[in-house]
Amino acid sequence: MVKNKGVIQMEDMFKKLIKVTVIGSLITTSVMIAGTILVVKKIDDSGDKIEDKKDSFKDRITGAANVLMGKATNDMFKENKGKLQETKGKAKETFNDVKDNISDKVNDIKKNSN
Repeated sequence: MVKNKGVIQMEDMFKKLIKVTVIGSLITTSVMIAGTILVVKKIDDSGDKIEDKKDSFKDRITGAANVLMGKATNDMFKENKGKLQETKGKAKETFNDVKDNISDKVNDIKKNSN
């Protein structure tokens, strides 16, 4: 059985349509996966920032409590230890702020260079 030229052209067009559909599906899936990865990375980065803030806040609160306990009990060692702890918490907070600012600037530069 010999196929008509019109039938052959229709089959070729159908094959091309299938290829385009498959390629479009693959591209769409890839974009969705990439977007999901970026979102997960952003959430993970946010979690790290929250953990850093929690850690510095804990040092500041513990330090303030030790200062108050030292003053209440007239214990200079405990009071000074508390002041040192408060300073440690403030230093961590400042370090994290600087780190976040540098990270934001690097990301801006990367974004603008593309």
